[in-house]
Amino acid sequence: MAFSPPIIFSRIRNVSGVMRLLTLCVIALLVTGCDLFPPSGAKSTTITSTSTNTSTSRLATSSTLTQSPASSLSTTELPSVPTAVPTSSVPITANASMSQAWGQQIQTQMKHIPVVSSANNYFLIPQSVTQDGKFLLATSNPSDTEDNPNRPARGVVIIDIASGQSTVIGKTPNATIEPYEVYSDDNWIIWTQAPQEPGFFSDWVMYAYNRANHSTKEIARAAKNKDGMPVVGDGSARIDHGRVVWVEAALPDAKGVQHTLVKMMDMQTGQVTTLSSSGLLPTISWPHVAWVEVQLPPEGAPTPAPGQAKAVVTVLNIEDGVKKVLIKPDKPSYMALYKNSFVWISSDHKRVLLTDLDETFEQTIDVVRGGDYFQDPFVNDRLITWGSQSTVIVWDRKQKQLITVASKDAGHNSLAPRDLLWVSPPPDSPGVASEINILDTTQLP
Repeated sequence: MAFSPPIIFSRIRNVSGVMRLLTLCVIALLVTGCDLFPPSGAKSTTITSTSTNTSTSRLATSSTLTQSPASSLSTTELPSVPTAVPTSSVPITANASMSQAWGQQIQTQMKHIPVVSSANNYFLIPQSVTQDGKFLLATSNPSDTEDNPNRPARGVVIIDIASGQSTVIGKTPNATIEPYEVYSDDNWIIWTQAPQEPGFFSDWVMYAYNRANHSTKEIARAAKNKDGMPVVGDGSARIDHGRVVWVEAALPDAKGVQHTLVKMMDMQTGQVTTLSSSGLLPTISWPHVAWVEVQLPPEGAPTPAPGQAKAVVTVLNIEDGVKKVLIKPDKPSYMALYKNSFVWISSDHKRVLLTDLDETFEQTIDVVRGGDYFQDPFVNDRLITWGSQSTVIVWDRKQKQLITVASKDAGHNSLAPRDLLWVSPPPDSPGVASEINILDTTQLP
């Protein structure tokens, strides 16, 4: 039977986003009152492959994770967290279509890359677009059934958007190991890969591909306990200007304190700096690194109720070493940073909000409608986008309006400095093979 590509990709961008959610819930339940399943009650992280009639929920094993007691978690002295400045509600109005917002010619400006290979033996999961807008970064996945012991290995590919030519830059040892979170700067492409077991993608290894000499090297891997088991955490990372930032779960210290470390590597020197011993959600846009700093009660102190622990967004300027705390983002569940713009999803997954690093304003971009929920935002100079359960939507920062890009969410949308990336069925053939769509946002009217 011919392979039919997956119409629904993971709503949290393949393995890594799911693992990030699980790690946050295990370690930071007290901070956000994290619910493994968003408010709608739906399991949003299912990848369905119609070729195998199998559906793998990345949250299926979440019940096996055990919340660490408050007394065993690391503490960091932080300032009190002020109440976030209230924002006005967003009027519920119909979103503009792409043609209404940007003209009929927008359809001819988009680039399309098939999800399925011409040989029909693998499908692509898009990850990101390079900062110069020339290449799509994706993972290639065998279309054979899961129980085929001779399945080809998975790979990391770079695809020339203009010509469609693809080059494999990395391969996993076998098909049970999955690559994810593929990002780049001018000189490097990074990704993390891991098997589902042991520890639900916890046995991760991070690699860096040198775009100049085409060499690949390992740059980090998961810590393991004395029994050889990895600590829960997925090692997903971001890179900009030769600096890689990631979060990893460390082994408990002598007092049994479990730390989540935010680390940064200088790719030129190989030097690794620990930015936080109690941090989550690191992101980078030169010259700033931002992360959520968690403060949990010291040993013996009363355990806060869910949502009552302190957590603040910390921003570090790498060039001058100045660090500051943002007041407006109140316990974000997800966040994104680009230049001076900071976007986050509220802790209840119901709002997308925007501010700048000087916090001169706070703007609610969108609010949940019906049973939807939000996660995983991205921002560049022109657009803001985020994950939702139903559609692919962007906020046009110039036109100041919401625009529906795809009426059916196919599981991946993101922004690079130049490009908007999303997956959806072709507009003239809904329900058939999906396409990877790329739109240069610098050319929008």
